[in-house]
Amino acid sequence: WITGLHDAVSQLHMHAVMLTDIQTRYSKLYWQFKWQELTLALTGGSFTGLFAMYGMDLLSSSTATGGMIVAAMGTTTVVSTGFLVWYHGQQLHEWQVLASKRDDLFATFQRTHGRAIQEGDEYVAALWHRIR
Repeated sequence: WITGLHDAVSQLHMHAVMLTDIQTRYSKLYWQFKWQELTLALTGGSFTGLFAMYGMDLLSSSTATGGMIVAAMGTTTVVSTGFLVWYHGQQLHEWQVLASKRDDLFATFQRTHGRAIQEGDEYVAALWHRIR
């Protein structure tokens, strides 16, 4: 009974270590994407605001033209940020699908249990054989 309990705990630990690695990689990619989206939105918003404040003075023709340019800049910023959010969502979904494939799970196992593999730990190899 104790041996079975030890084996179950070892399997659970292996799952936990591998899932933590997968979650860490996903989180890193997620926040990298969010920073890109925030940077695009803030940069576009800043340029639009600066043009609205100072650029319209440079256009001596009419304020209607300046207003249309500001509206176009704002719209472009919103649309491009929205597209980037959608595209990153698609990439994250694709990453999730790939992360659950057999090859990527084996790569995660090699990354998280590399030392045991290198040392030829038969117990870890047997656990992995049962889990996969």
